[in-house]
Amino acid sequence: VEQALRCLDDVVVAVGQIWRNEWFMARIRLHTLALGVLTDAAEQASAADRAGYLERGAKLHADTARVVKRSQKNNTGMGPEGTAWLARDEAEWLRLRWRAGEEVEPEELVAAWQAATDAFGYGQAEGAGHLFEQARSRARLAAAVQAAADQPGAQREADAAREVAPRLGAEPPLAELRRLGPGGGSRRAGPDAE
Repeated sequence: VEQALRCLDDVVVAVGQIWRNEWFMARIRLHTLALGVLTDAAEQASAADRAGYLERGAKLHADTARVVKRSQKNNTGMGPEGTAWLARDEAEWLRLRWRAGEEVEPEELVAAWQAATDAFGYGQAEGAGHLFEQARSRARLAAAVQAAADQPGAQREADAAREVAPRLGAEPPLAELRRLGPGGGSRRAGPDAE
């Protein structure tokens, strides 16, 4: 986690210097990916580490909002990809808070991951958009739906992610799906599930 965060900090400084703009739009994606790293680590972390991850996550999330505010001020605008990463940022922030033990309503988590999944479709027909990020977002949506005690819904989302992820060689979403267990991680639930 610390190495990933140091890498993020180094990239932000370097790109900010090259582009002469420390609040460049690509920070939204970089911060969102870092939020995902913090969240994945928070699940197994000590209470002290989780508190530190939340603190760093809050700063990343706030800095993302600052990037958006500056882009609006400069009339830079936000295209479909930026909009998708912004939706994902919100979902990752909620997921970090949830995994770190804060009170987050499952329905709010589901809505945020549904918005991120939809946004990575870029408003196009099924099979269009950023397929890898749709698969990753859908795997996390399946976990949120499962947390909301909707096993059939979790299964549908997991199956949809599983349809795309192997074709892309997308092992990270597949690993997340396996961790969901029989109700969300395999096509069949019950004692004989794979």
